[in-house]
Formats: sequence, C-alpha cells, structure tokens
Amino acid sequence: MVAEKISRRVFLSVVSTVSAVASVGLLAACGGKPKEFSCAADASLKEDEKKVRESVKYVDKSQEPGKKCSNCSQYLKAAAEGQCGGCKVVKGTIHPEGYCTLWTRAS
Repeated sequence: MVAEKISRRVFLSVVSTVSAVASVGLLAACGGKPKEFSCAADASLKEDEKKVRESVKYVDKSQEPGKKCSNCSQYLKAAAEGQCGGCKVVKGTIHPEGYCTLWTRAS
C-alpha cells in the first residue's frame, strides 16, 4: 500500500470546509434562523378597517430605511417577541418590522 503525504495546507483546507458544512447543517437542523411571521391578513377586520390599512399602504416589511412600526409613536408593543403588536390609529395586527404612511418617530 502506498501512503500519500498530505500537505498541512490541504489538510487544514479540508478540515475547515467540512467544519463549515457541518455548522450550516447544524444551524438548519436546530432552526438557526428565526421563524418569519405575518400580521397582514387579519380576518377579524371589518371591510372599512381593511380599507384604512390599504389607504395608508400598510406592509409587514418596511422598505423605508429607519422607519418601521416598532419605532413609530403609534405602535403598541406585542405581548411577546415574535408576535404581532397593534397601532393606535390602524386597526388589526401590526408587524414590528412593518410600515405605513402614518409613521411618526417615537420620542
């Protein structure tokens, strides 16, 4: 049997690659990414309340840098992390990362 010599550089490269792949697999298996949730569809809203949400262009994910519901003066904080909050002006569930045209910086 012929023994091949492996350079330290090749060995370390292989070990680091295997470690990286194992880490990604472990994170995926353990749910390393927080679960996404939506607050956009609220079945309890009346038709006129839905129209208000549409008219102020409410979205679950803000596209406005530095402007999101959680830093708006109208936002009512959720009971727990990863849940929908509320709003003093717009009825229904409100995503902390959401945005609407009524956004006003919280003091």
